[in-house]
Amino acid sequence: MKYGDPVATRKIAAKLTRKILANRKVSEILRLQPRIFIASSAYGSLPTAARGIAEEVARQLQDQQFSVELVKIDRKGGFGDTNYATLKSRDRISHHQRREISLSTQVAEKITNGFLLVIDDMRATGVHESAIRGLLLRDAPGTQVAFGYWIGFRKNLRRKMPDYEEHINRSAIRDLNDLVYLFRSHSDPPLLNARLVKFILQCGGTCRTDMSRFLDRIGHEHGKRIFDAAHCCDGYVNHDCFRCGFEELNRRFGKDRALPASTASNEINRLSVTGVSSWSVAKPWNGEFLDPETGVPQ
Repeated sequence: MKYGDPVATRKIAAKLTRKILANRKVSEILRLQPRIFIASSAYGSLPTAARGIAEEVARQLQDQQFSVELVKIDRKGGFGDTNYATLKSRDRISHHQRREISLSTQVAEKITNGFLLVIDDMRATGVHESAIRGLLLRDAPGTQVAFGYWIGFRKNLRRKMPDYEEHINRSAIRDLNDLVYLFRSHSDPPLLNARLVKFILQCGGTCRTDMSRFLDRIGHEHGKRIFDAAHCCDGYVNHDCFRCGFEELNRRFGKDRALPASTASNEINRLSVTGVSSWSVAKPWNGEFLDPETGVPQ
């Protein structure tokens, strides 16, 4: 899922949707809403894998006659070679301080005094959740929000080993050979996300021969999609660790006219580990948030 497998994304989204509707408190809130706004964790041009889960959850809620609308939490900064999943709690806080998350004026106006469901694949430390809470308190006061996760680390793991997230992320995908089957499924190609694109670019830096062989195996059409995604507005081209990967992509596809960044972003704004769901329901106007494990106000 983390590398764009659409079948895994749909399966996880279906299970998460059932979790949402089985949660009495959240389900009651949803049924009272004239419209449910759904967002994933914040991203820039290239979505995270969580965006794919969010889109599938939205479709499945629509199928059950809920009125839903997808919105975006914007992010600037922190798109470099740092692998967030490998960071300890304190380092995650520091990393988030170098990011800027925001809501467009239009989105803020829409969701204020409404209900926002934020979907993410994992809650390791809760740092990103806290940042979103602060954003809503500042820019969309009165918004009621619930956070839905596929995996939630328990307290001991959250404190001592939040970087275990990366062990989960890499449990099935270790090199480019592990990705070939995704691209060969022409009826259901992978959903390009930031992790997938950065992984391919980094592998190009480790061994350009492996990347060249990988691009040969997946074909021109998929290679061109990766080329367009890599040249998005998130600035991956400016990082040395991706340089060799870009050189190989540019050698093959540079003569083709790249899609404008906005078109490339729209084409890939579609898209999931296994585990449990955690919920946090908030009423920002009085500052009360419920712990996702215990339900106790924080």
